[in-house]
Amino acid sequence: MKRFWAAACAALALCVPAAGQPFAPTEPIMPLAQVRAGMKGYAKTVFSGSKIKSFPVEVLGVVSKKDRPSKLILIRASGPDIEKSGGMASGMSGSPVYVNGRLIGAFSFGWDFGDPKMGLVTPIEQMMELFDYPSRAQKLASVRPLLSKKRDTELERRFSELYDQYARNAAKKADGVAAPTPERRAAKEKSIPDFEFSLPQDIAAAEAEELIHKAPAVAETTAKMYVTADGLSRRALKKLGERIGMRVVEGGSGDNTAMPEETKPLKPGDAVSAMLAWGDVALDVSGTLTAVDRSGRFIAFGHSFKNWGAVAYPLAKSEVYAVIDSYESPFKLTSSQRLVGTVTQDRPEGVAGWLGRFPSAVSVRVEIEDLDSRRTVVRRFQMINDEHAVVSLLPELLAGLADRELARESGGTVRYDVTVTGDGMPDGWSVNDVVIADEDVMSDAVSPIADLVSNVVGNPYRNVSPVGLKIKLSASSQIRKLIIEGISVDRSEAAPGDTVTVTATLRPWRRQPVIRNFTLKVPEDAAGGYTVTLRQGNPAPTDDSDNEPTVTDRRLSSLEQLLYELQTRERSCEVIVELVSQDDSGTRSEFPGEVRRRKMREGSMRIFRSDYVVEGSLQVPLTVLEPKKKRS
Repeated sequence: MKRFWAAACAALALCVPAAGQPFAPTEPIMPLAQVRAGMKGYAKTVFSGSKIKSFPVEVLGVVSKKDRPSKLILIRASGPDIEKSGGMASGMSGSPVYVNGRLIGAFSFGWDFGDPKMGLVTPIEQMMELFDYPSRAQKLASVRPLLSKKRDTELERRFSELYDQYARNAAKKADGVAAPTPERRAAKEKSIPDFEFSLPQDIAAAEAEELIHKAPAVAETTAKMYVTADGLSRRALKKLGERIGMRVVEGGSGDNTAMPEETKPLKPGDAVSAMLAWGDVALDVSGTLTAVDRSGRFIAFGHSFKNWGAVAYPLAKSEVYAVIDSYESPFKLTSSQRLVGTVTQDRPEGVAGWLGRFPSAVSVRVEIEDLDSRRTVVRRFQMINDEHAVVSLLPELLAGLADRELARESGGTVRYDVTVTGDGMPDGWSVNDVVIADEDVMSDAVSPIADLVSNVVGNPYRNVSPVGLKIKLSASSQIRKLIIEGISVDRSEAAPGDTVTVTATLRPWRRQPVIRNFTLKVPEDAAGGYTVTLRQGNPAPTDDSDNEPTVTDRRLSSLEQLLYELQTRERSCEVIVELVSQDDSGTRSEFPGEVRRRKMREGSMRIFRSDYVVEGSLQVPLTVLEPKKKRS
């Protein structure tokens, strides 16, 4: 019973927000005002596996900056582990540094092609201010968007466990922290020493000269950080690096389920990763935990990840394979493991958040069908619930995953089917189309998918979070075109209300042509000259494209109208047969979806969808007679 009450009290304490309370590390700290050149201490990090080890450091001075962080402590590291690893490596960002047993800050910056044993430390006082900023409101998912009710795979079971952990923490609301008072801010500023960069007195002049020439200006320092990816092709890694603006290396990934409650708590010096994607695709940035407090908050890294401000993405405990030496800069090769918390702040002084709390996520289920080998695989992953990140990362994640599963990067044909679920989304809302390309068809296929998701999750009307994406990619190395070759109509004149039969000749790529018949009804109010048009859907823009209304031609009034327009847009796989008035100018005020719906309801348009990209356009004239001149 005592154990039960202890656990209940601990859980209750975690549910109580620490609004307005300053971050108080569980370890004693040394204010920056007391830090002096020549002091010696140690830092803690993981060099291999999960064991935290210490290595000696010496304070060389304090660097003042007009940027943030405004002060940085220059240190030199030593010891057998540092010698073996080639210096302080990427992935050590956030490694806590101590003098006289007190925490002074976190290793955060170094120099590419500089002395890897030298680095800069973000003072702990500046990192503690991360909780002075308000956090983004959190909302946990109310459904599991893409997990089937039948848990027929081990991965589905793991994702279900992860969501169950989300649900168990639903009562733990995000921290709302009041802005610091002017008195508190002034007190912190007063505690920062006003002396500029200085060297210990016992360093010889020659060594001081060497340091000046060896270490570039502070403005040229680089955050000791990189992105690790798993489950993607190598060309996707390169493109992701260009999108993110960071070095992306191929690493490993573990079982990214939520950490069970009985797991040992994290400690300063533990290897951690901020997750962007996890599951069958992993994308994360590695670093080190700097400090925790008794309310369950943490700070890490000592610099920003992307400087996104208030965020909500998971934090995972990491396993370190080894430190890889490099001519540019050594780095830790890591593998993210179980999720342990949520990053809520991403600022110049570091990242911060809560342990034991988990954000909602975007669930992605990708089915990849290889039509050449008749092989189908299903892969699942989750992404951070941030619409800008989803739009930016999704194309390369999908393309890289498809490259890996298809084992080829070539031209051909891809049919995609996309289903989007989420709060406020109608059941079964989906879009599909076919894409062909001579060289890189998968990149061409994922681009419209990303645009579609961007329109939905970035809509100006309503938040659809949590979002679930179900994507099917059917790929063939063959070019699948359907060429429009001929058209004929059973009459040249018709009256309003008459039905005409249109015969279409369609040739699949390098195969015998096929014949299809369509019937069109002449509108009751039709008069004058018309054309019967047989054409491809989604034609390439022309000089007359201004006559074709688009979703952005005028302001939409609701998410429902936007979704309808996205779902009813013309597609490359469509064969469209329609009656077009030669003097029709009344459709410019209508959206494309409204025009299609009206014409299909009255019978003057028919649409045939194929598994090909349709090419071509033909038309024949049709004269609409007045009712009294109707011929028998």
